[in-house]
Amino acid sequence: MVSRTKKSRMLSMLPCVVKQAKHASCLAIWLAVLCMPAFLAAQDTASRQDAAAPIRVALSSDSFTGVNHNDVLAAIKTWAQVILKQRGVAVEVKTRISDSPEEMAEALRSGQTDAASIPTDEFLRLKEMPEFIFLPTRKNSFTERYVILVHRNSDITSVANLQGRKLLLYNNPRMSLASAWVAALMGLPITESVEMTRIDNASRTILPVFFRQADACVITSNVFEIACELNPQLQKELRVLATSPEVVPAVFFFRPGYASHGKDELVAAMLTLHDTPAGQQVLMLFQGDGMVKQPISCLESTRQLLQDEGGRSKHLSKGNPLLQKENTQ
Repeated sequence: MVSRTKKSRMLSMLPCVVKQAKHASCLAIWLAVLCMPAFLAAQDTASRQDAAAPIRVALSSDSFTGVNHNDVLAAIKTWAQVILKQRGVAVEVKTRISDSPEEMAEALRSGQTDAASIPTDEFLRLKEMPEFIFLPTRKNSFTERYVILVHRNSDITSVANLQGRKLLLYNNPRMSLASAWVAALMGLPITESVEMTRIDNASRTILPVFFRQADACVITSNVFEIACELNPQLQKELRVLATSPEVVPAVFFFRPGYASHGKDELVAAMLTLHDTPAGQQVLMLFQGDGMVKQPISCLESTRQLLQDEGGRSKHLSKGNPLLQKENTQ
């Protein structure tokens, strides 16, 4: 039992204890108030970092020739960020050039690259592929055909006659599969079958054959058609020796499993590139006038061509699917 004296002493200390408790409580509240801005700022920063994770786009150096790579990167980055901003998505887009297929494959595998533009032969070597790809179109077609041209008075009457001859090949991203096609036709590596020279200019690829300074050239059928429209004499003096199957030379895609805040908006904008001046500029870099989304099954004929080139098991015959047309007249 507590004595009356001790109880009085305890009661006399109570105001002091309450005061100290109130002081400690107030101090805790003030500390919380003082720390709140920093806490909220940290939370806001973390939230922004999560929401604004950049979309990292890598472009193969082989996808663009004859243009400044910095101009390509700037054009694509500017277009993407403007489009995303217009759609209310605050996401940074980072672009870079990859000079190595091995580096590109590793960056995609490890998640360091989110989207890429690469030649189709590189794409088909990837271990993991997305379900859909994006392809630039020209005149509503996303494929290319290659043609081998010779002079109409040339003694070359079949592809087999090209052995050891001087062949000019148009050096252009849309021509990325041309050497594989020629090698498959010849049944030999192209460096062993012909004397090949790559030319960056379409006219300088065609005209030497016209003037009989080269035996043959390889170019896209689209470019040859345009050249003939500009100079009808070309069509009279040059003969198409062979025409390739339809192939897809390059693809743009997002890595499998990739998802981000701005991906859907960017995909929608890619399919309407032709609707804006900035988008049309990007399409010019991809040498197209539109962009379509396709399943990877559209690459089957391209895959077959590359397999035949790799095995080199098929030689010229009437049933050779690599030889779409051969003019022996």
